[in-house]
Amino acid sequence: MVTRRLCFFVLACGLLFVGYADCQSNDTSTTVEPTSPSSEPSPTSKPTEPTKTPEPTTTAQPTTHPTTQPANSTTEKPNTTTPVPMTTTTPKPEEFTWDVKTKNGTECLKLHMKAFFKNKNNTKEDSVEIPTSAKVSKDSSCHVDNETQAIVIEWSEKGGFNFEVSYTFALDLTDKEKPKYYLKHLEFVNKTDGETRHEFNGTTSTLTAHEDRSYKCTATESHELTGDVSVSWNDVQLQAFMEKRTDKKQGFSDAEACPADNQTSDIVPIAVGCALAGLVVIVLIAYLVGRRRSRQKGYQSV
Repeated sequence: MVTRRLCFFVLACGLLFVGYADCQSNDTSTTVEPTSPSSEPSPTSKPTEPTKTPEPTTTAQPTTHPTTQPANSTTEKPNTTTPVPMTTTTPKPEEFTWDVKTKNGTECLKLHMKAFFKNKNNTKEDSVEIPTSAKVSKDSSCHVDNETQAIVIEWSEKGGFNFEVSYTFALDLTDKEKPKYYLKHLEFVNKTDGETRHEFNGTTSTLTAHEDRSYKCTATESHELTGDVSVSWNDVQLQAFMEKRTDKKQGFSDAEACPADNQTSDIVPIAVGCALAGLVVIVLIAYLVGRRRSRQKGYQSV
């Protein structure tokens, strides 16, 4: 009897739960019904659809949205554009480097050099160095038709001293397939005392390289000028007739080393070879000495 009562009790509870769920579903359906009638007036709104045609007024909304968006974007852009002037930095010019350009703005002659001029006057010896502040004179030119190019550098020093140096390069057409350029003439002018000129005439082996290459030399080279003046330069890299080169590089082309740098480069492997040979000799001597001592010990034991 008790089990039957429990079964009836469980069934009653189940029926009550199902009824309660049905009531909730009916309630939810009733809550949804008011929303459906609100959507059902769409047929009633059909006659009002012509009124919806003025929705082009809603097209004004896209116009308002872009207007608001640019407003926000314009307020943000100034923040992004403020660092732009920070990036507009011009690179510093390379020290001891000067160049000459054609009317089109292309480089025809570029020179990097540390040059010193010495003047010997009995017991006095004055030296002048081309400073980094020196500028290229307007007298510089790219005389391609005349097969010569010249770069003129001028500067002034304290005490009202004014100086000028001109380098004139020419083409060596001995080998027409592979022409070379070289320093044909150098002139050092002291404008302070009435433009005293000191000259040097170069040869086809002075600062020379092939037409599509640059000349480079780190060793010091000296030459005598007229009027008891000498010039010495080092850390040199130059290139003339750059407008004729075949590569499309900016600045100097591939460099050809001077004979002095090639000689110094040969000394290093020679020194290394001599050191290795000395080590081999020392090892052989040590081996022979050790072997001789071991034999002498063997004789003593016998």
